[in-house]
Amino acid sequence: MGYEAPVILDWRKKLPRGSQPVVYRAPGEIAYIGVHYDGAPPRPAPGYNILARQIDEANYHIHKNWNTNPKGSPIYGSGLMYHYIIGGDGTIAQTRDESEILWHICNGNRVCLAVKVDCGQGQEPTAEQLSSLNKMLTWLCYHRPDIPADRAHTYGHGECGGQYGGGPRWGNATDCPGRLLPYVRRWRAGSW
Repeated sequence: MGYEAPVILDWRKKLPRGSQPVVYRAPGEIAYIGVHYDGAPPRPAPGYNILARQIDEANYHIHKNWNTNPKGSPIYGSGLMYHYIIGGDGTIAQTRDESEILWHICNGNRVCLAVKVDCGQGQEPTAEQLSSLNKMLTWLCYHRPDIPADRAHTYGHGECGGQYGGGPRWGNATDCPGRLLPYVRRWRAGSW
């Protein structure tokens, strides 16, 4: 079976942006890939619209106070905090420039690229999502020489110092990516 490149829609200009300044990195700094689910209500809900869901989540990220210091000043997001998303039907879209450092994986933000799958806590990903995630990870790890991230450095959000352990110690403590985690682990092990 040959390589099948993913079809990636460009939604970078379709999503709202906040007024916070963005910090940039060189593509060569991307040494890890972080896989996330979103905490939104279960999918597919009646009237599920992939782009509308990302717009809602971008607005949430723009208005969320990301400062974890209760004595510090509020820090708001610059937009959706994922570089790529995978919708319930397997649609893949780029939502932010890869050079943008986003707030998605605590102390690993500078070196980690964010891929989010539209499914909530306790939900199984769809077959279409899993197929698209596999294509996306293959493309990022094997067909993008400008990104040094590889299979061995692909983790679920919660593995990065949180309750799952085993990954980089970046201070994450979350259930994310939920039921995607076994697939991420299989990907990393080379058995998916």
